[in-house]
Amino acid sequence: MVSSPKYAWNDFTIYWQQLGYRQFGSYVDEKALFLYYRDRELELRAALKAITWSEMRELPGVTNFVPFNMKRGSATLALLNMRQLSARWQSLGQGLFGRAAEAEARRRLMFTALALERYRLRHGDYPKELRALVPEFLKTEPIDFMDGQPLRYRLGEDGRFVLYSVGLDCVDNGGEMRRSRGTRFGREMPDEFAANFGYGAGSDLVWPRPASAAEEERLLEQERQARTEQITGSEESQADWQWSRTARRQAKAEQLLARQAPPAAKEPAYHGHPLSEALRNAQVSGTNKLKLAEMLTLSQLETGKEPGEATFELPIRYEALTNLGSLYLCVDPAPDEDSDEGCVAGDFECRGAPNGNCLLVWNTIYEVPGKHALEVALSLNDPQSPGDEISGPVTPFVVSNLCQFSLTSAHFEPEVGPTFRAKLPESNATYVIELKLPSGEHVRNIKGNTSNGLITEHWDLKDDEGKACTNDAYDSVIEIKLSESGRMQKLRGP
Repeated sequence: MVSSPKYAWNDFTIYWQQLGYRQFGSYVDEKALFLYYRDRELELRAALKAITWSEMRELPGVTNFVPFNMKRGSATLALLNMRQLSARWQSLGQGLFGRAAEAEARRRLMFTALALERYRLRHGDYPKELRALVPEFLKTEPIDFMDGQPLRYRLGEDGRFVLYSVGLDCVDNGGEMRRSRGTRFGREMPDEFAANFGYGAGSDLVWPRPASAAEEERLLEQERQARTEQITGSEESQADWQWSRTARRQAKAEQLLARQAPPAAKEPAYHGHPLSEALRNAQVSGTNKLKLAEMLTLSQLETGKEPGEATFELPIRYEALTNLGSLYLCVDPAPDEDSDEGCVAGDFECRGAPNGNCLLVWNTIYEVPGKHALEVALSLNDPQSPGDEISGPVTPFVVSNLCQFSLTSAHFEPEVGPTFRAKLPESNATYVIELKLPSGEHVRNIKGNTSNGLITEHWDLKDDEGKACTNDAYDSVIEIKLSESGRMQKLRGP
């Protein structure tokens, strides 16, 4: 520091680093890393001495991931362990030892299967036991590398053979073939991968063979069951979302109806003329020129299909509407409604009336019972027209249904059948669902009761006599009796 002060700080820094290397962890971590890889090498050498996979899997580091731990955390430690985990993921969770054991088991299956085929070509049939292959086709009886026992073999009723290894789980499942758990990067994920990442357990390694009729039917039944469970879960989620969303909207109905109408805006033009002129039905209105707001005002018609269906007439020429745009029926359209919520009615249709006007036919069974605020929205196809929808005045309407069906109740897949889901205003109720053909012919009655205010009834597409129905569309009628209030109602269902 006296003779060369400008080098003092540099010398001091180097000295401190050397001291820290020996005293404060760096040297210790390097030593631990070398010992870590030495232990992994010793595990590999010990595993190579194992005669079977059942012996190998008991050794440390064969089936379990051994992470490297340092005295102090560092980016190097995280990178090292991340690379090892990534390698295990890329290998579908099996690891080096598991893949090697499975490859050896498959090799033995292949040689045994070839020997069986050679035996059949020479003797006309497959042998009853594998020991019959020795010594003409194999030197010794083939052993399963997984557990050290002879490979499993039996003859089927169709004259074909079943040959398999017990697989990495070392459990004899009777020759059950492995089920795929999906795909990743175009490859199937085997059960060993699924077991390591929280899915199902593994199965046997089976030499490929044609499935029997019973096995084929069993597999088809499992696929149908899985498909049914998938559809059921999806429909339940959609029903819960629909009921929650519509209830939130309906809670704002009174506020919407009490809100003062905004001042009339300037009527948009269509090709240089007021839009109302293009939409006006002169045959009905005559010389009376209605404003656009009046043309978008709902007026209910009595059709005899109430309360399950409501029909509204609008003084808009239907032929003109089909050329200019579309009409939508909005239910409880709150101005602060989230964009992903939506307020368009779940099931409605715009059709032409005999007098040329527009009819909006609304199936109310998918909406929350109670008071609502309805609004008509007009969307134009013309790119030169205003970008936003044109809305009419808010109109009050009361849905008097005793239940609210889910939208998924109106659709079904032929291999599964429909499931009726409905929500009631009371917990306890009894009901009868009658299924009919579109022509009106009776098909089946489904009776039931509920104590939680929910109806969930699955129809297996069979009539009262147990015969399968093959139509692609059906009608339904539901009779409901609420136990607490005694109210009864008969509605046209989905």
